[in-house]
Amino acid sequence: MADAKRILKSMSDYLAAQDALSFDYDATLEVVTFDGQKLALASSGSLSMKRPDKLYATRAGGFADTATSFDGKTLTILGKNENLYTQVDIPGTIDNLVDELRFEYNRPLPAADLLLTNAYDEMMNGVTDIKDLGSAVIGGVECDYLAFRTEEVDWQIWIAQESEGRPFYVQEQNGRHKSRFEGPQRHG
Repeated sequence: MADAKRILKSMSDYLAAQDALSFDYDATLEVVTFDGQKLALASSGSLSMKRPDKLYATRAGGFADTATSFDGKTLTILGKNENLYTQVDIPGTIDNLVDELRFEYNRPLPAADLLLTNAYDEMMNGVTDIKDLGSAVIGGVECDYLAFRTEEVDWQIWIAQESEGRPFYVQEQNGRHKSRFEGPQRHG
């Protein structure tokens, strides 16, 4: 358990120390319908951010084609396939944006805790069980495979062993939803 915490803390500290991040990702949101059928909604995208308050993200999949930007004052979301957009005043940092979306708008973003400057504290909040499941290879990258449990969410993270501890794959699951985030694959 102590080793799993150390690995997660090292990865979190590394990400928090980055002034700018840019990566591509693949995500799957698994939804269980009211009649019990599991549906996997897949999408891919990219994210670029510059601390403390600049973010641009895209997401495209069967049900979404969006671009999202945040300039420290306003969150703008463009639905490209519908040619619609919305803007919301959310002044502050990227940390504040993630919190506002989660708590004020009930729109938590999969793996968004990784973007926070206090990622380790946020991810460890409420953790009741930790497992270090050893080594795993994903996409040809050797990773430490860690599993965590809270009362509401089971989540797993695969952290690349050789790339300064960057996360490679994250999976979160609660009773009715499961989301997966693969990446980041570094740009340039």
